[in-house]
Amino acid sequence: MVKKKEVMLLIGIVLLAGGVFAGFNYESNDIVTDYSTEDKIRGTFNISLNDEKDSLLTSNFQGEIGLIDFLDANGLIRGDDYTCSTADCENDFSLGNSVSNVNVDVNDDKFLGFGVSGEDVRITDVNFTVSSNVVRSCTNQFNIDVLGDGDNLIFNTKNDPNNISCDVRYESGCFDESESSEVEILSDREYCEKISLPRAPAFIVGAKVRDVPGGSDVKLNMALYDSVMGGKLGECELPGHGNAYEELECVVGYANLEPNDYFVCISSESNAGYKIARETVEPRCGTVYTSSFNNLNNDFEVFAEAVNFAGSPGIVIDDDYYDSNFFIDLTDELDQYLVTKYGRDCQNSECVFPIKFSGINQEFQISNVVIDYEENNVPGSLNELYELSVQETEVSSEELELDLEGAGFIVDSGDDKFELYLDGDLVFEEDIEIEESFDFEVLPRIVTFGQDVLYEAVSGENITNSTWDFGDGISIVVQGNKVNYAYTGLEETSYEMNVTVSNVNGETSTKQFLIYVGEPNVLANDTIKLYQQRILNLTDRLDNSSLWHKTKLGELLDLDNTKATLNTIAEDYNNSVSEEDYKNVMLDLIDLNVPYDVSNKMEGEGVPISVGFQSFNANFIERISNKEVSDNSALKNSFVGWMNQHYNAEIDYQHVAAFYDFEREVLLSNFKIETKPVGSSGEDVYLIFGQNVESAGKFKGNNNIKRISGLEINYVELGSGNEVYEFYLEGEVEVENLGAYISPGVKALPVGVKIVGECNLDGICSESEDASTCPEDCSSRIWKFTIWGWVILIFVTFVIYIILQEWYKRNYQIKLFKNGNELYNLLNFIYNARKNGLSDGDIRKKLGASGWKSEKIGFAFRKIDGKRTGMFEIPVLKFLENRKVKKEIGRRQRRPVDRRFVRRRF
Repeated sequence: MVKKKEVMLLIGIVLLAGGVFAGFNYESNDIVTDYSTEDKIRGTFNISLNDEKDSLLTSNFQGEIGLIDFLDANGLIRGDDYTCSTADCENDFSLGNSVSNVNVDVNDDKFLGFGVSGEDVRITDVNFTVSSNVVRSCTNQFNIDVLGDGDNLIFNTKNDPNNISCDVRYESGCFDESESSEVEILSDREYCEKISLPRAPAFIVGAKVRDVPGGSDVKLNMALYDSVMGGKLGECELPGHGNAYEELECVVGYANLEPNDYFVCISSESNAGYKIARETVEPRCGTVYTSSFNNLNNDFEVFAEAVNFAGSPGIVIDDDYYDSNFFIDLTDELDQYLVTKYGRDCQNSECVFPIKFSGINQEFQISNVVIDYEENNVPGSLNELYELSVQETEVSSEELELDLEGAGFIVDSGDDKFELYLDGDLVFEEDIEIEESFDFEVLPRIVTFGQDVLYEAVSGENITNSTWDFGDGISIVVQGNKVNYAYTGLEETSYEMNVTVSNVNGETSTKQFLIYVGEPNVLANDTIKLYQQRILNLTDRLDNSSLWHKTKLGELLDLDNTKATLNTIAEDYNNSVSEEDYKNVMLDLIDLNVPYDVSNKMEGEGVPISVGFQSFNANFIERISNKEVSDNSALKNSFVGWMNQHYNAEIDYQHVAAFYDFEREVLLSNFKIETKPVGSSGEDVYLIFGQNVESAGKFKGNNNIKRISGLEINYVELGSGNEVYEFYLEGEVEVENLGAYISPGVKALPVGVKIVGECNLDGICSESEDASTCPEDCSSRIWKFTIWGWVILIFVTFVIYIILQEWYKRNYQIKLFKNGNELYNLLNFIYNARKNGLSDGDIRKKLGASGWKSEKIGFAFRKIDGKRTGMFEIPVLKFLENRKVKKEIGRRQRRPVDRRFVRRRF
């Protein structure tokens, strides 16, 4: 008789075999299987949904999209083709108990709110007070998001009453003291510098000022101005002088809601003879303000510092607060939400207004709650907020045929399989073939609306025919690499152009390009704002991230440098007068290529450490044991067998990547190894990481990590219990290429591994040594080296010199350019300058005038020309270095590198 347990198990197996998971039922697919890199995944798949959350659709390639957005991209109609558990397919909320306080921590946001009922409801007044027990900090401690939509965020605007500085000085970066001289501060103007300032509740602002002989009672003032609108945001009076030349400062009580650029200015009430340092060497970020900030033609020695956010702040959230910070009444915003989401109809169920509380560990106190409303012109009132539980919308449908192209998954090289996931669960996988493609560029990228433009696919290959999908529903196939087309759509200012080209060998390549359509001045202005918002979003993302390696991510993204470059481009935009000027600004923006997101994706959990068998290096355990084995293959098999017997070690790994408009760049590969011993081996055991983690990445915490001498590979001696090691490596490293393994010393491995004579160079010929394997200890000859010994000695010397040479070059480069991006950005500048016809002498002068040191300039020119950059060099690895230079320049150019401007000899 079949038992009930067995029946249930059989049912479970049948369900799994049919592809049924919680929330969806996959049926079949008909996807395209042949691709080139940069292609979009195409084809259809069939699926039905059953109370599936609005989760992310992801794959093993670049790109992601929300489920409902994907259904809408397929042209499906809500209510007909699919249904949602909530009226507008957005998350909903339900009321719980009334509360006067709520606890939050960095990983646990909380929702409070209120609800109203009835017909024709109107919100007439809302105000409440929020206080917190949080301690003083240099970073904002909390966010309060009324309606939970990410708009109009409320944060701590209270500065510490003692105005304690955060000890970070913000200056323009343009002022060069070595080039400066002193000028008099006249009373009819202000002396200003544009400075990027962080989010802060107030600022200490100041300048270095020379007093008049004998002193003066005339007041000096500092002011803070909006860099866009030019309005004065706050001012303060500097204290009197104590010395002839002194740094003076005062506090401007302006709460900066978002990181941005501001003008910090100094002025005098009358012509008293005060002086300030000034220079005019490019680049320049300052101006003498009389009526406008248009011309940045000076630099002055002024500065600003952020003040601590106060501890235990209290905020009254009402119409006045909203109007002064967001230029809208709180009451009006809530009433508009009532109209948009509920149509003022709250008869069948309450209309709920959410308020999201987030931040570091703290307790919020809620008091003085007043919520006034009208229902059919009858006044009503509430005096409490309530806990809210989130009701996530769920999607249901019959079987749907969905087009994958709407998801925008971009094929990159490396994977021969496509995997589709919904909320992390595998929907299906399919073998595909990816043909390596060649690179090409499309010009122009900026066009005028309605203009008939000749587009050209530019490549080092001989292109025989091309297919142009212009992204507006029109596709054209032509012979050759050129086509004429005019964009006439009124609804878009940019289009995703898909171009497929073929060369004379029949090889194809497909790429996507963003084509900007409109007036160049408008396009440039919109793109600058878009990039500013991206930088702001990424900065907040990193600031609020709990990732332990977020400091390294910040270095790799180099947002400060990107922001500085964007500011320079914005200044060029402000100084542009012709259409050609605006086009050049737009081209600089395209080259800047700011990522829109940075995220980490779990690539594998609980992967057996033996998955990297092919990358295991048996030489590592030989070096640790100080033993040599005659058959490394046997040794490798031996310690793998031993490891599988004594350990169930597993690896979790994820990639942290930056996402650009049409590409993904893996910045870090994060690994976590858990040893999971099985019993006790009774031996000294080592976990060998297979990589020089300390050089190419970093360990989380201090785990007594050691290095294998001469190989610079990290390892650790394991104890008897389970141990966990987490580390990251820069760039994209797959788990099978990591090469980590666990092994005892060579002597403890099973029989079958023959240890060659131990040559310990102690001058004593022991039992394990003989004249053939250890002539240094056992040979009776005075001269112990044979001809082969000399060959080996010369070879080893050669190898050591190469290692020293590469070590010296690498460390010398790091000494000059601590951030590698700085070097390659400089090389890209030299490349562009050469393309524009500047001589190397002119380029050197231009760089010197911009503040670059001669040592860095010389190093960069030697690097781009393929010359030695350090000690006398044996150029065995020079080709790799030259290839790296061309790759980095090509990545910044987003087009093939013109070899005429690199590796110049004359």
